[in-house]
Amino acid sequence: MMKSKMKLMPLLVSVTLISGCTVLPGSNMSTMGKDVIKQQDADFDLDKMVNVYPLTPRLIDQLRPRP
Repeated sequence: MMKSKMKLMPLLVSVTLISGCTVLPGSNMSTMGKDVIKQQDADFDLDKMVNVYPLTPRLIDQLRPRP
């Protein structure tokens, strides 16, 4: 019984550490004192190039490959 608990311990520690990265992934990175370089496409408007369609069951059925 004790050996099985010891085998689970590294797994639990790993899951705990990795899940912390999903909660606070680099949330406190400051740009103070750093050179902020503006990209050439910083004012790029993606809405002009993208169409958004609602994902409905009918659309999924239409896009599903026929056997």
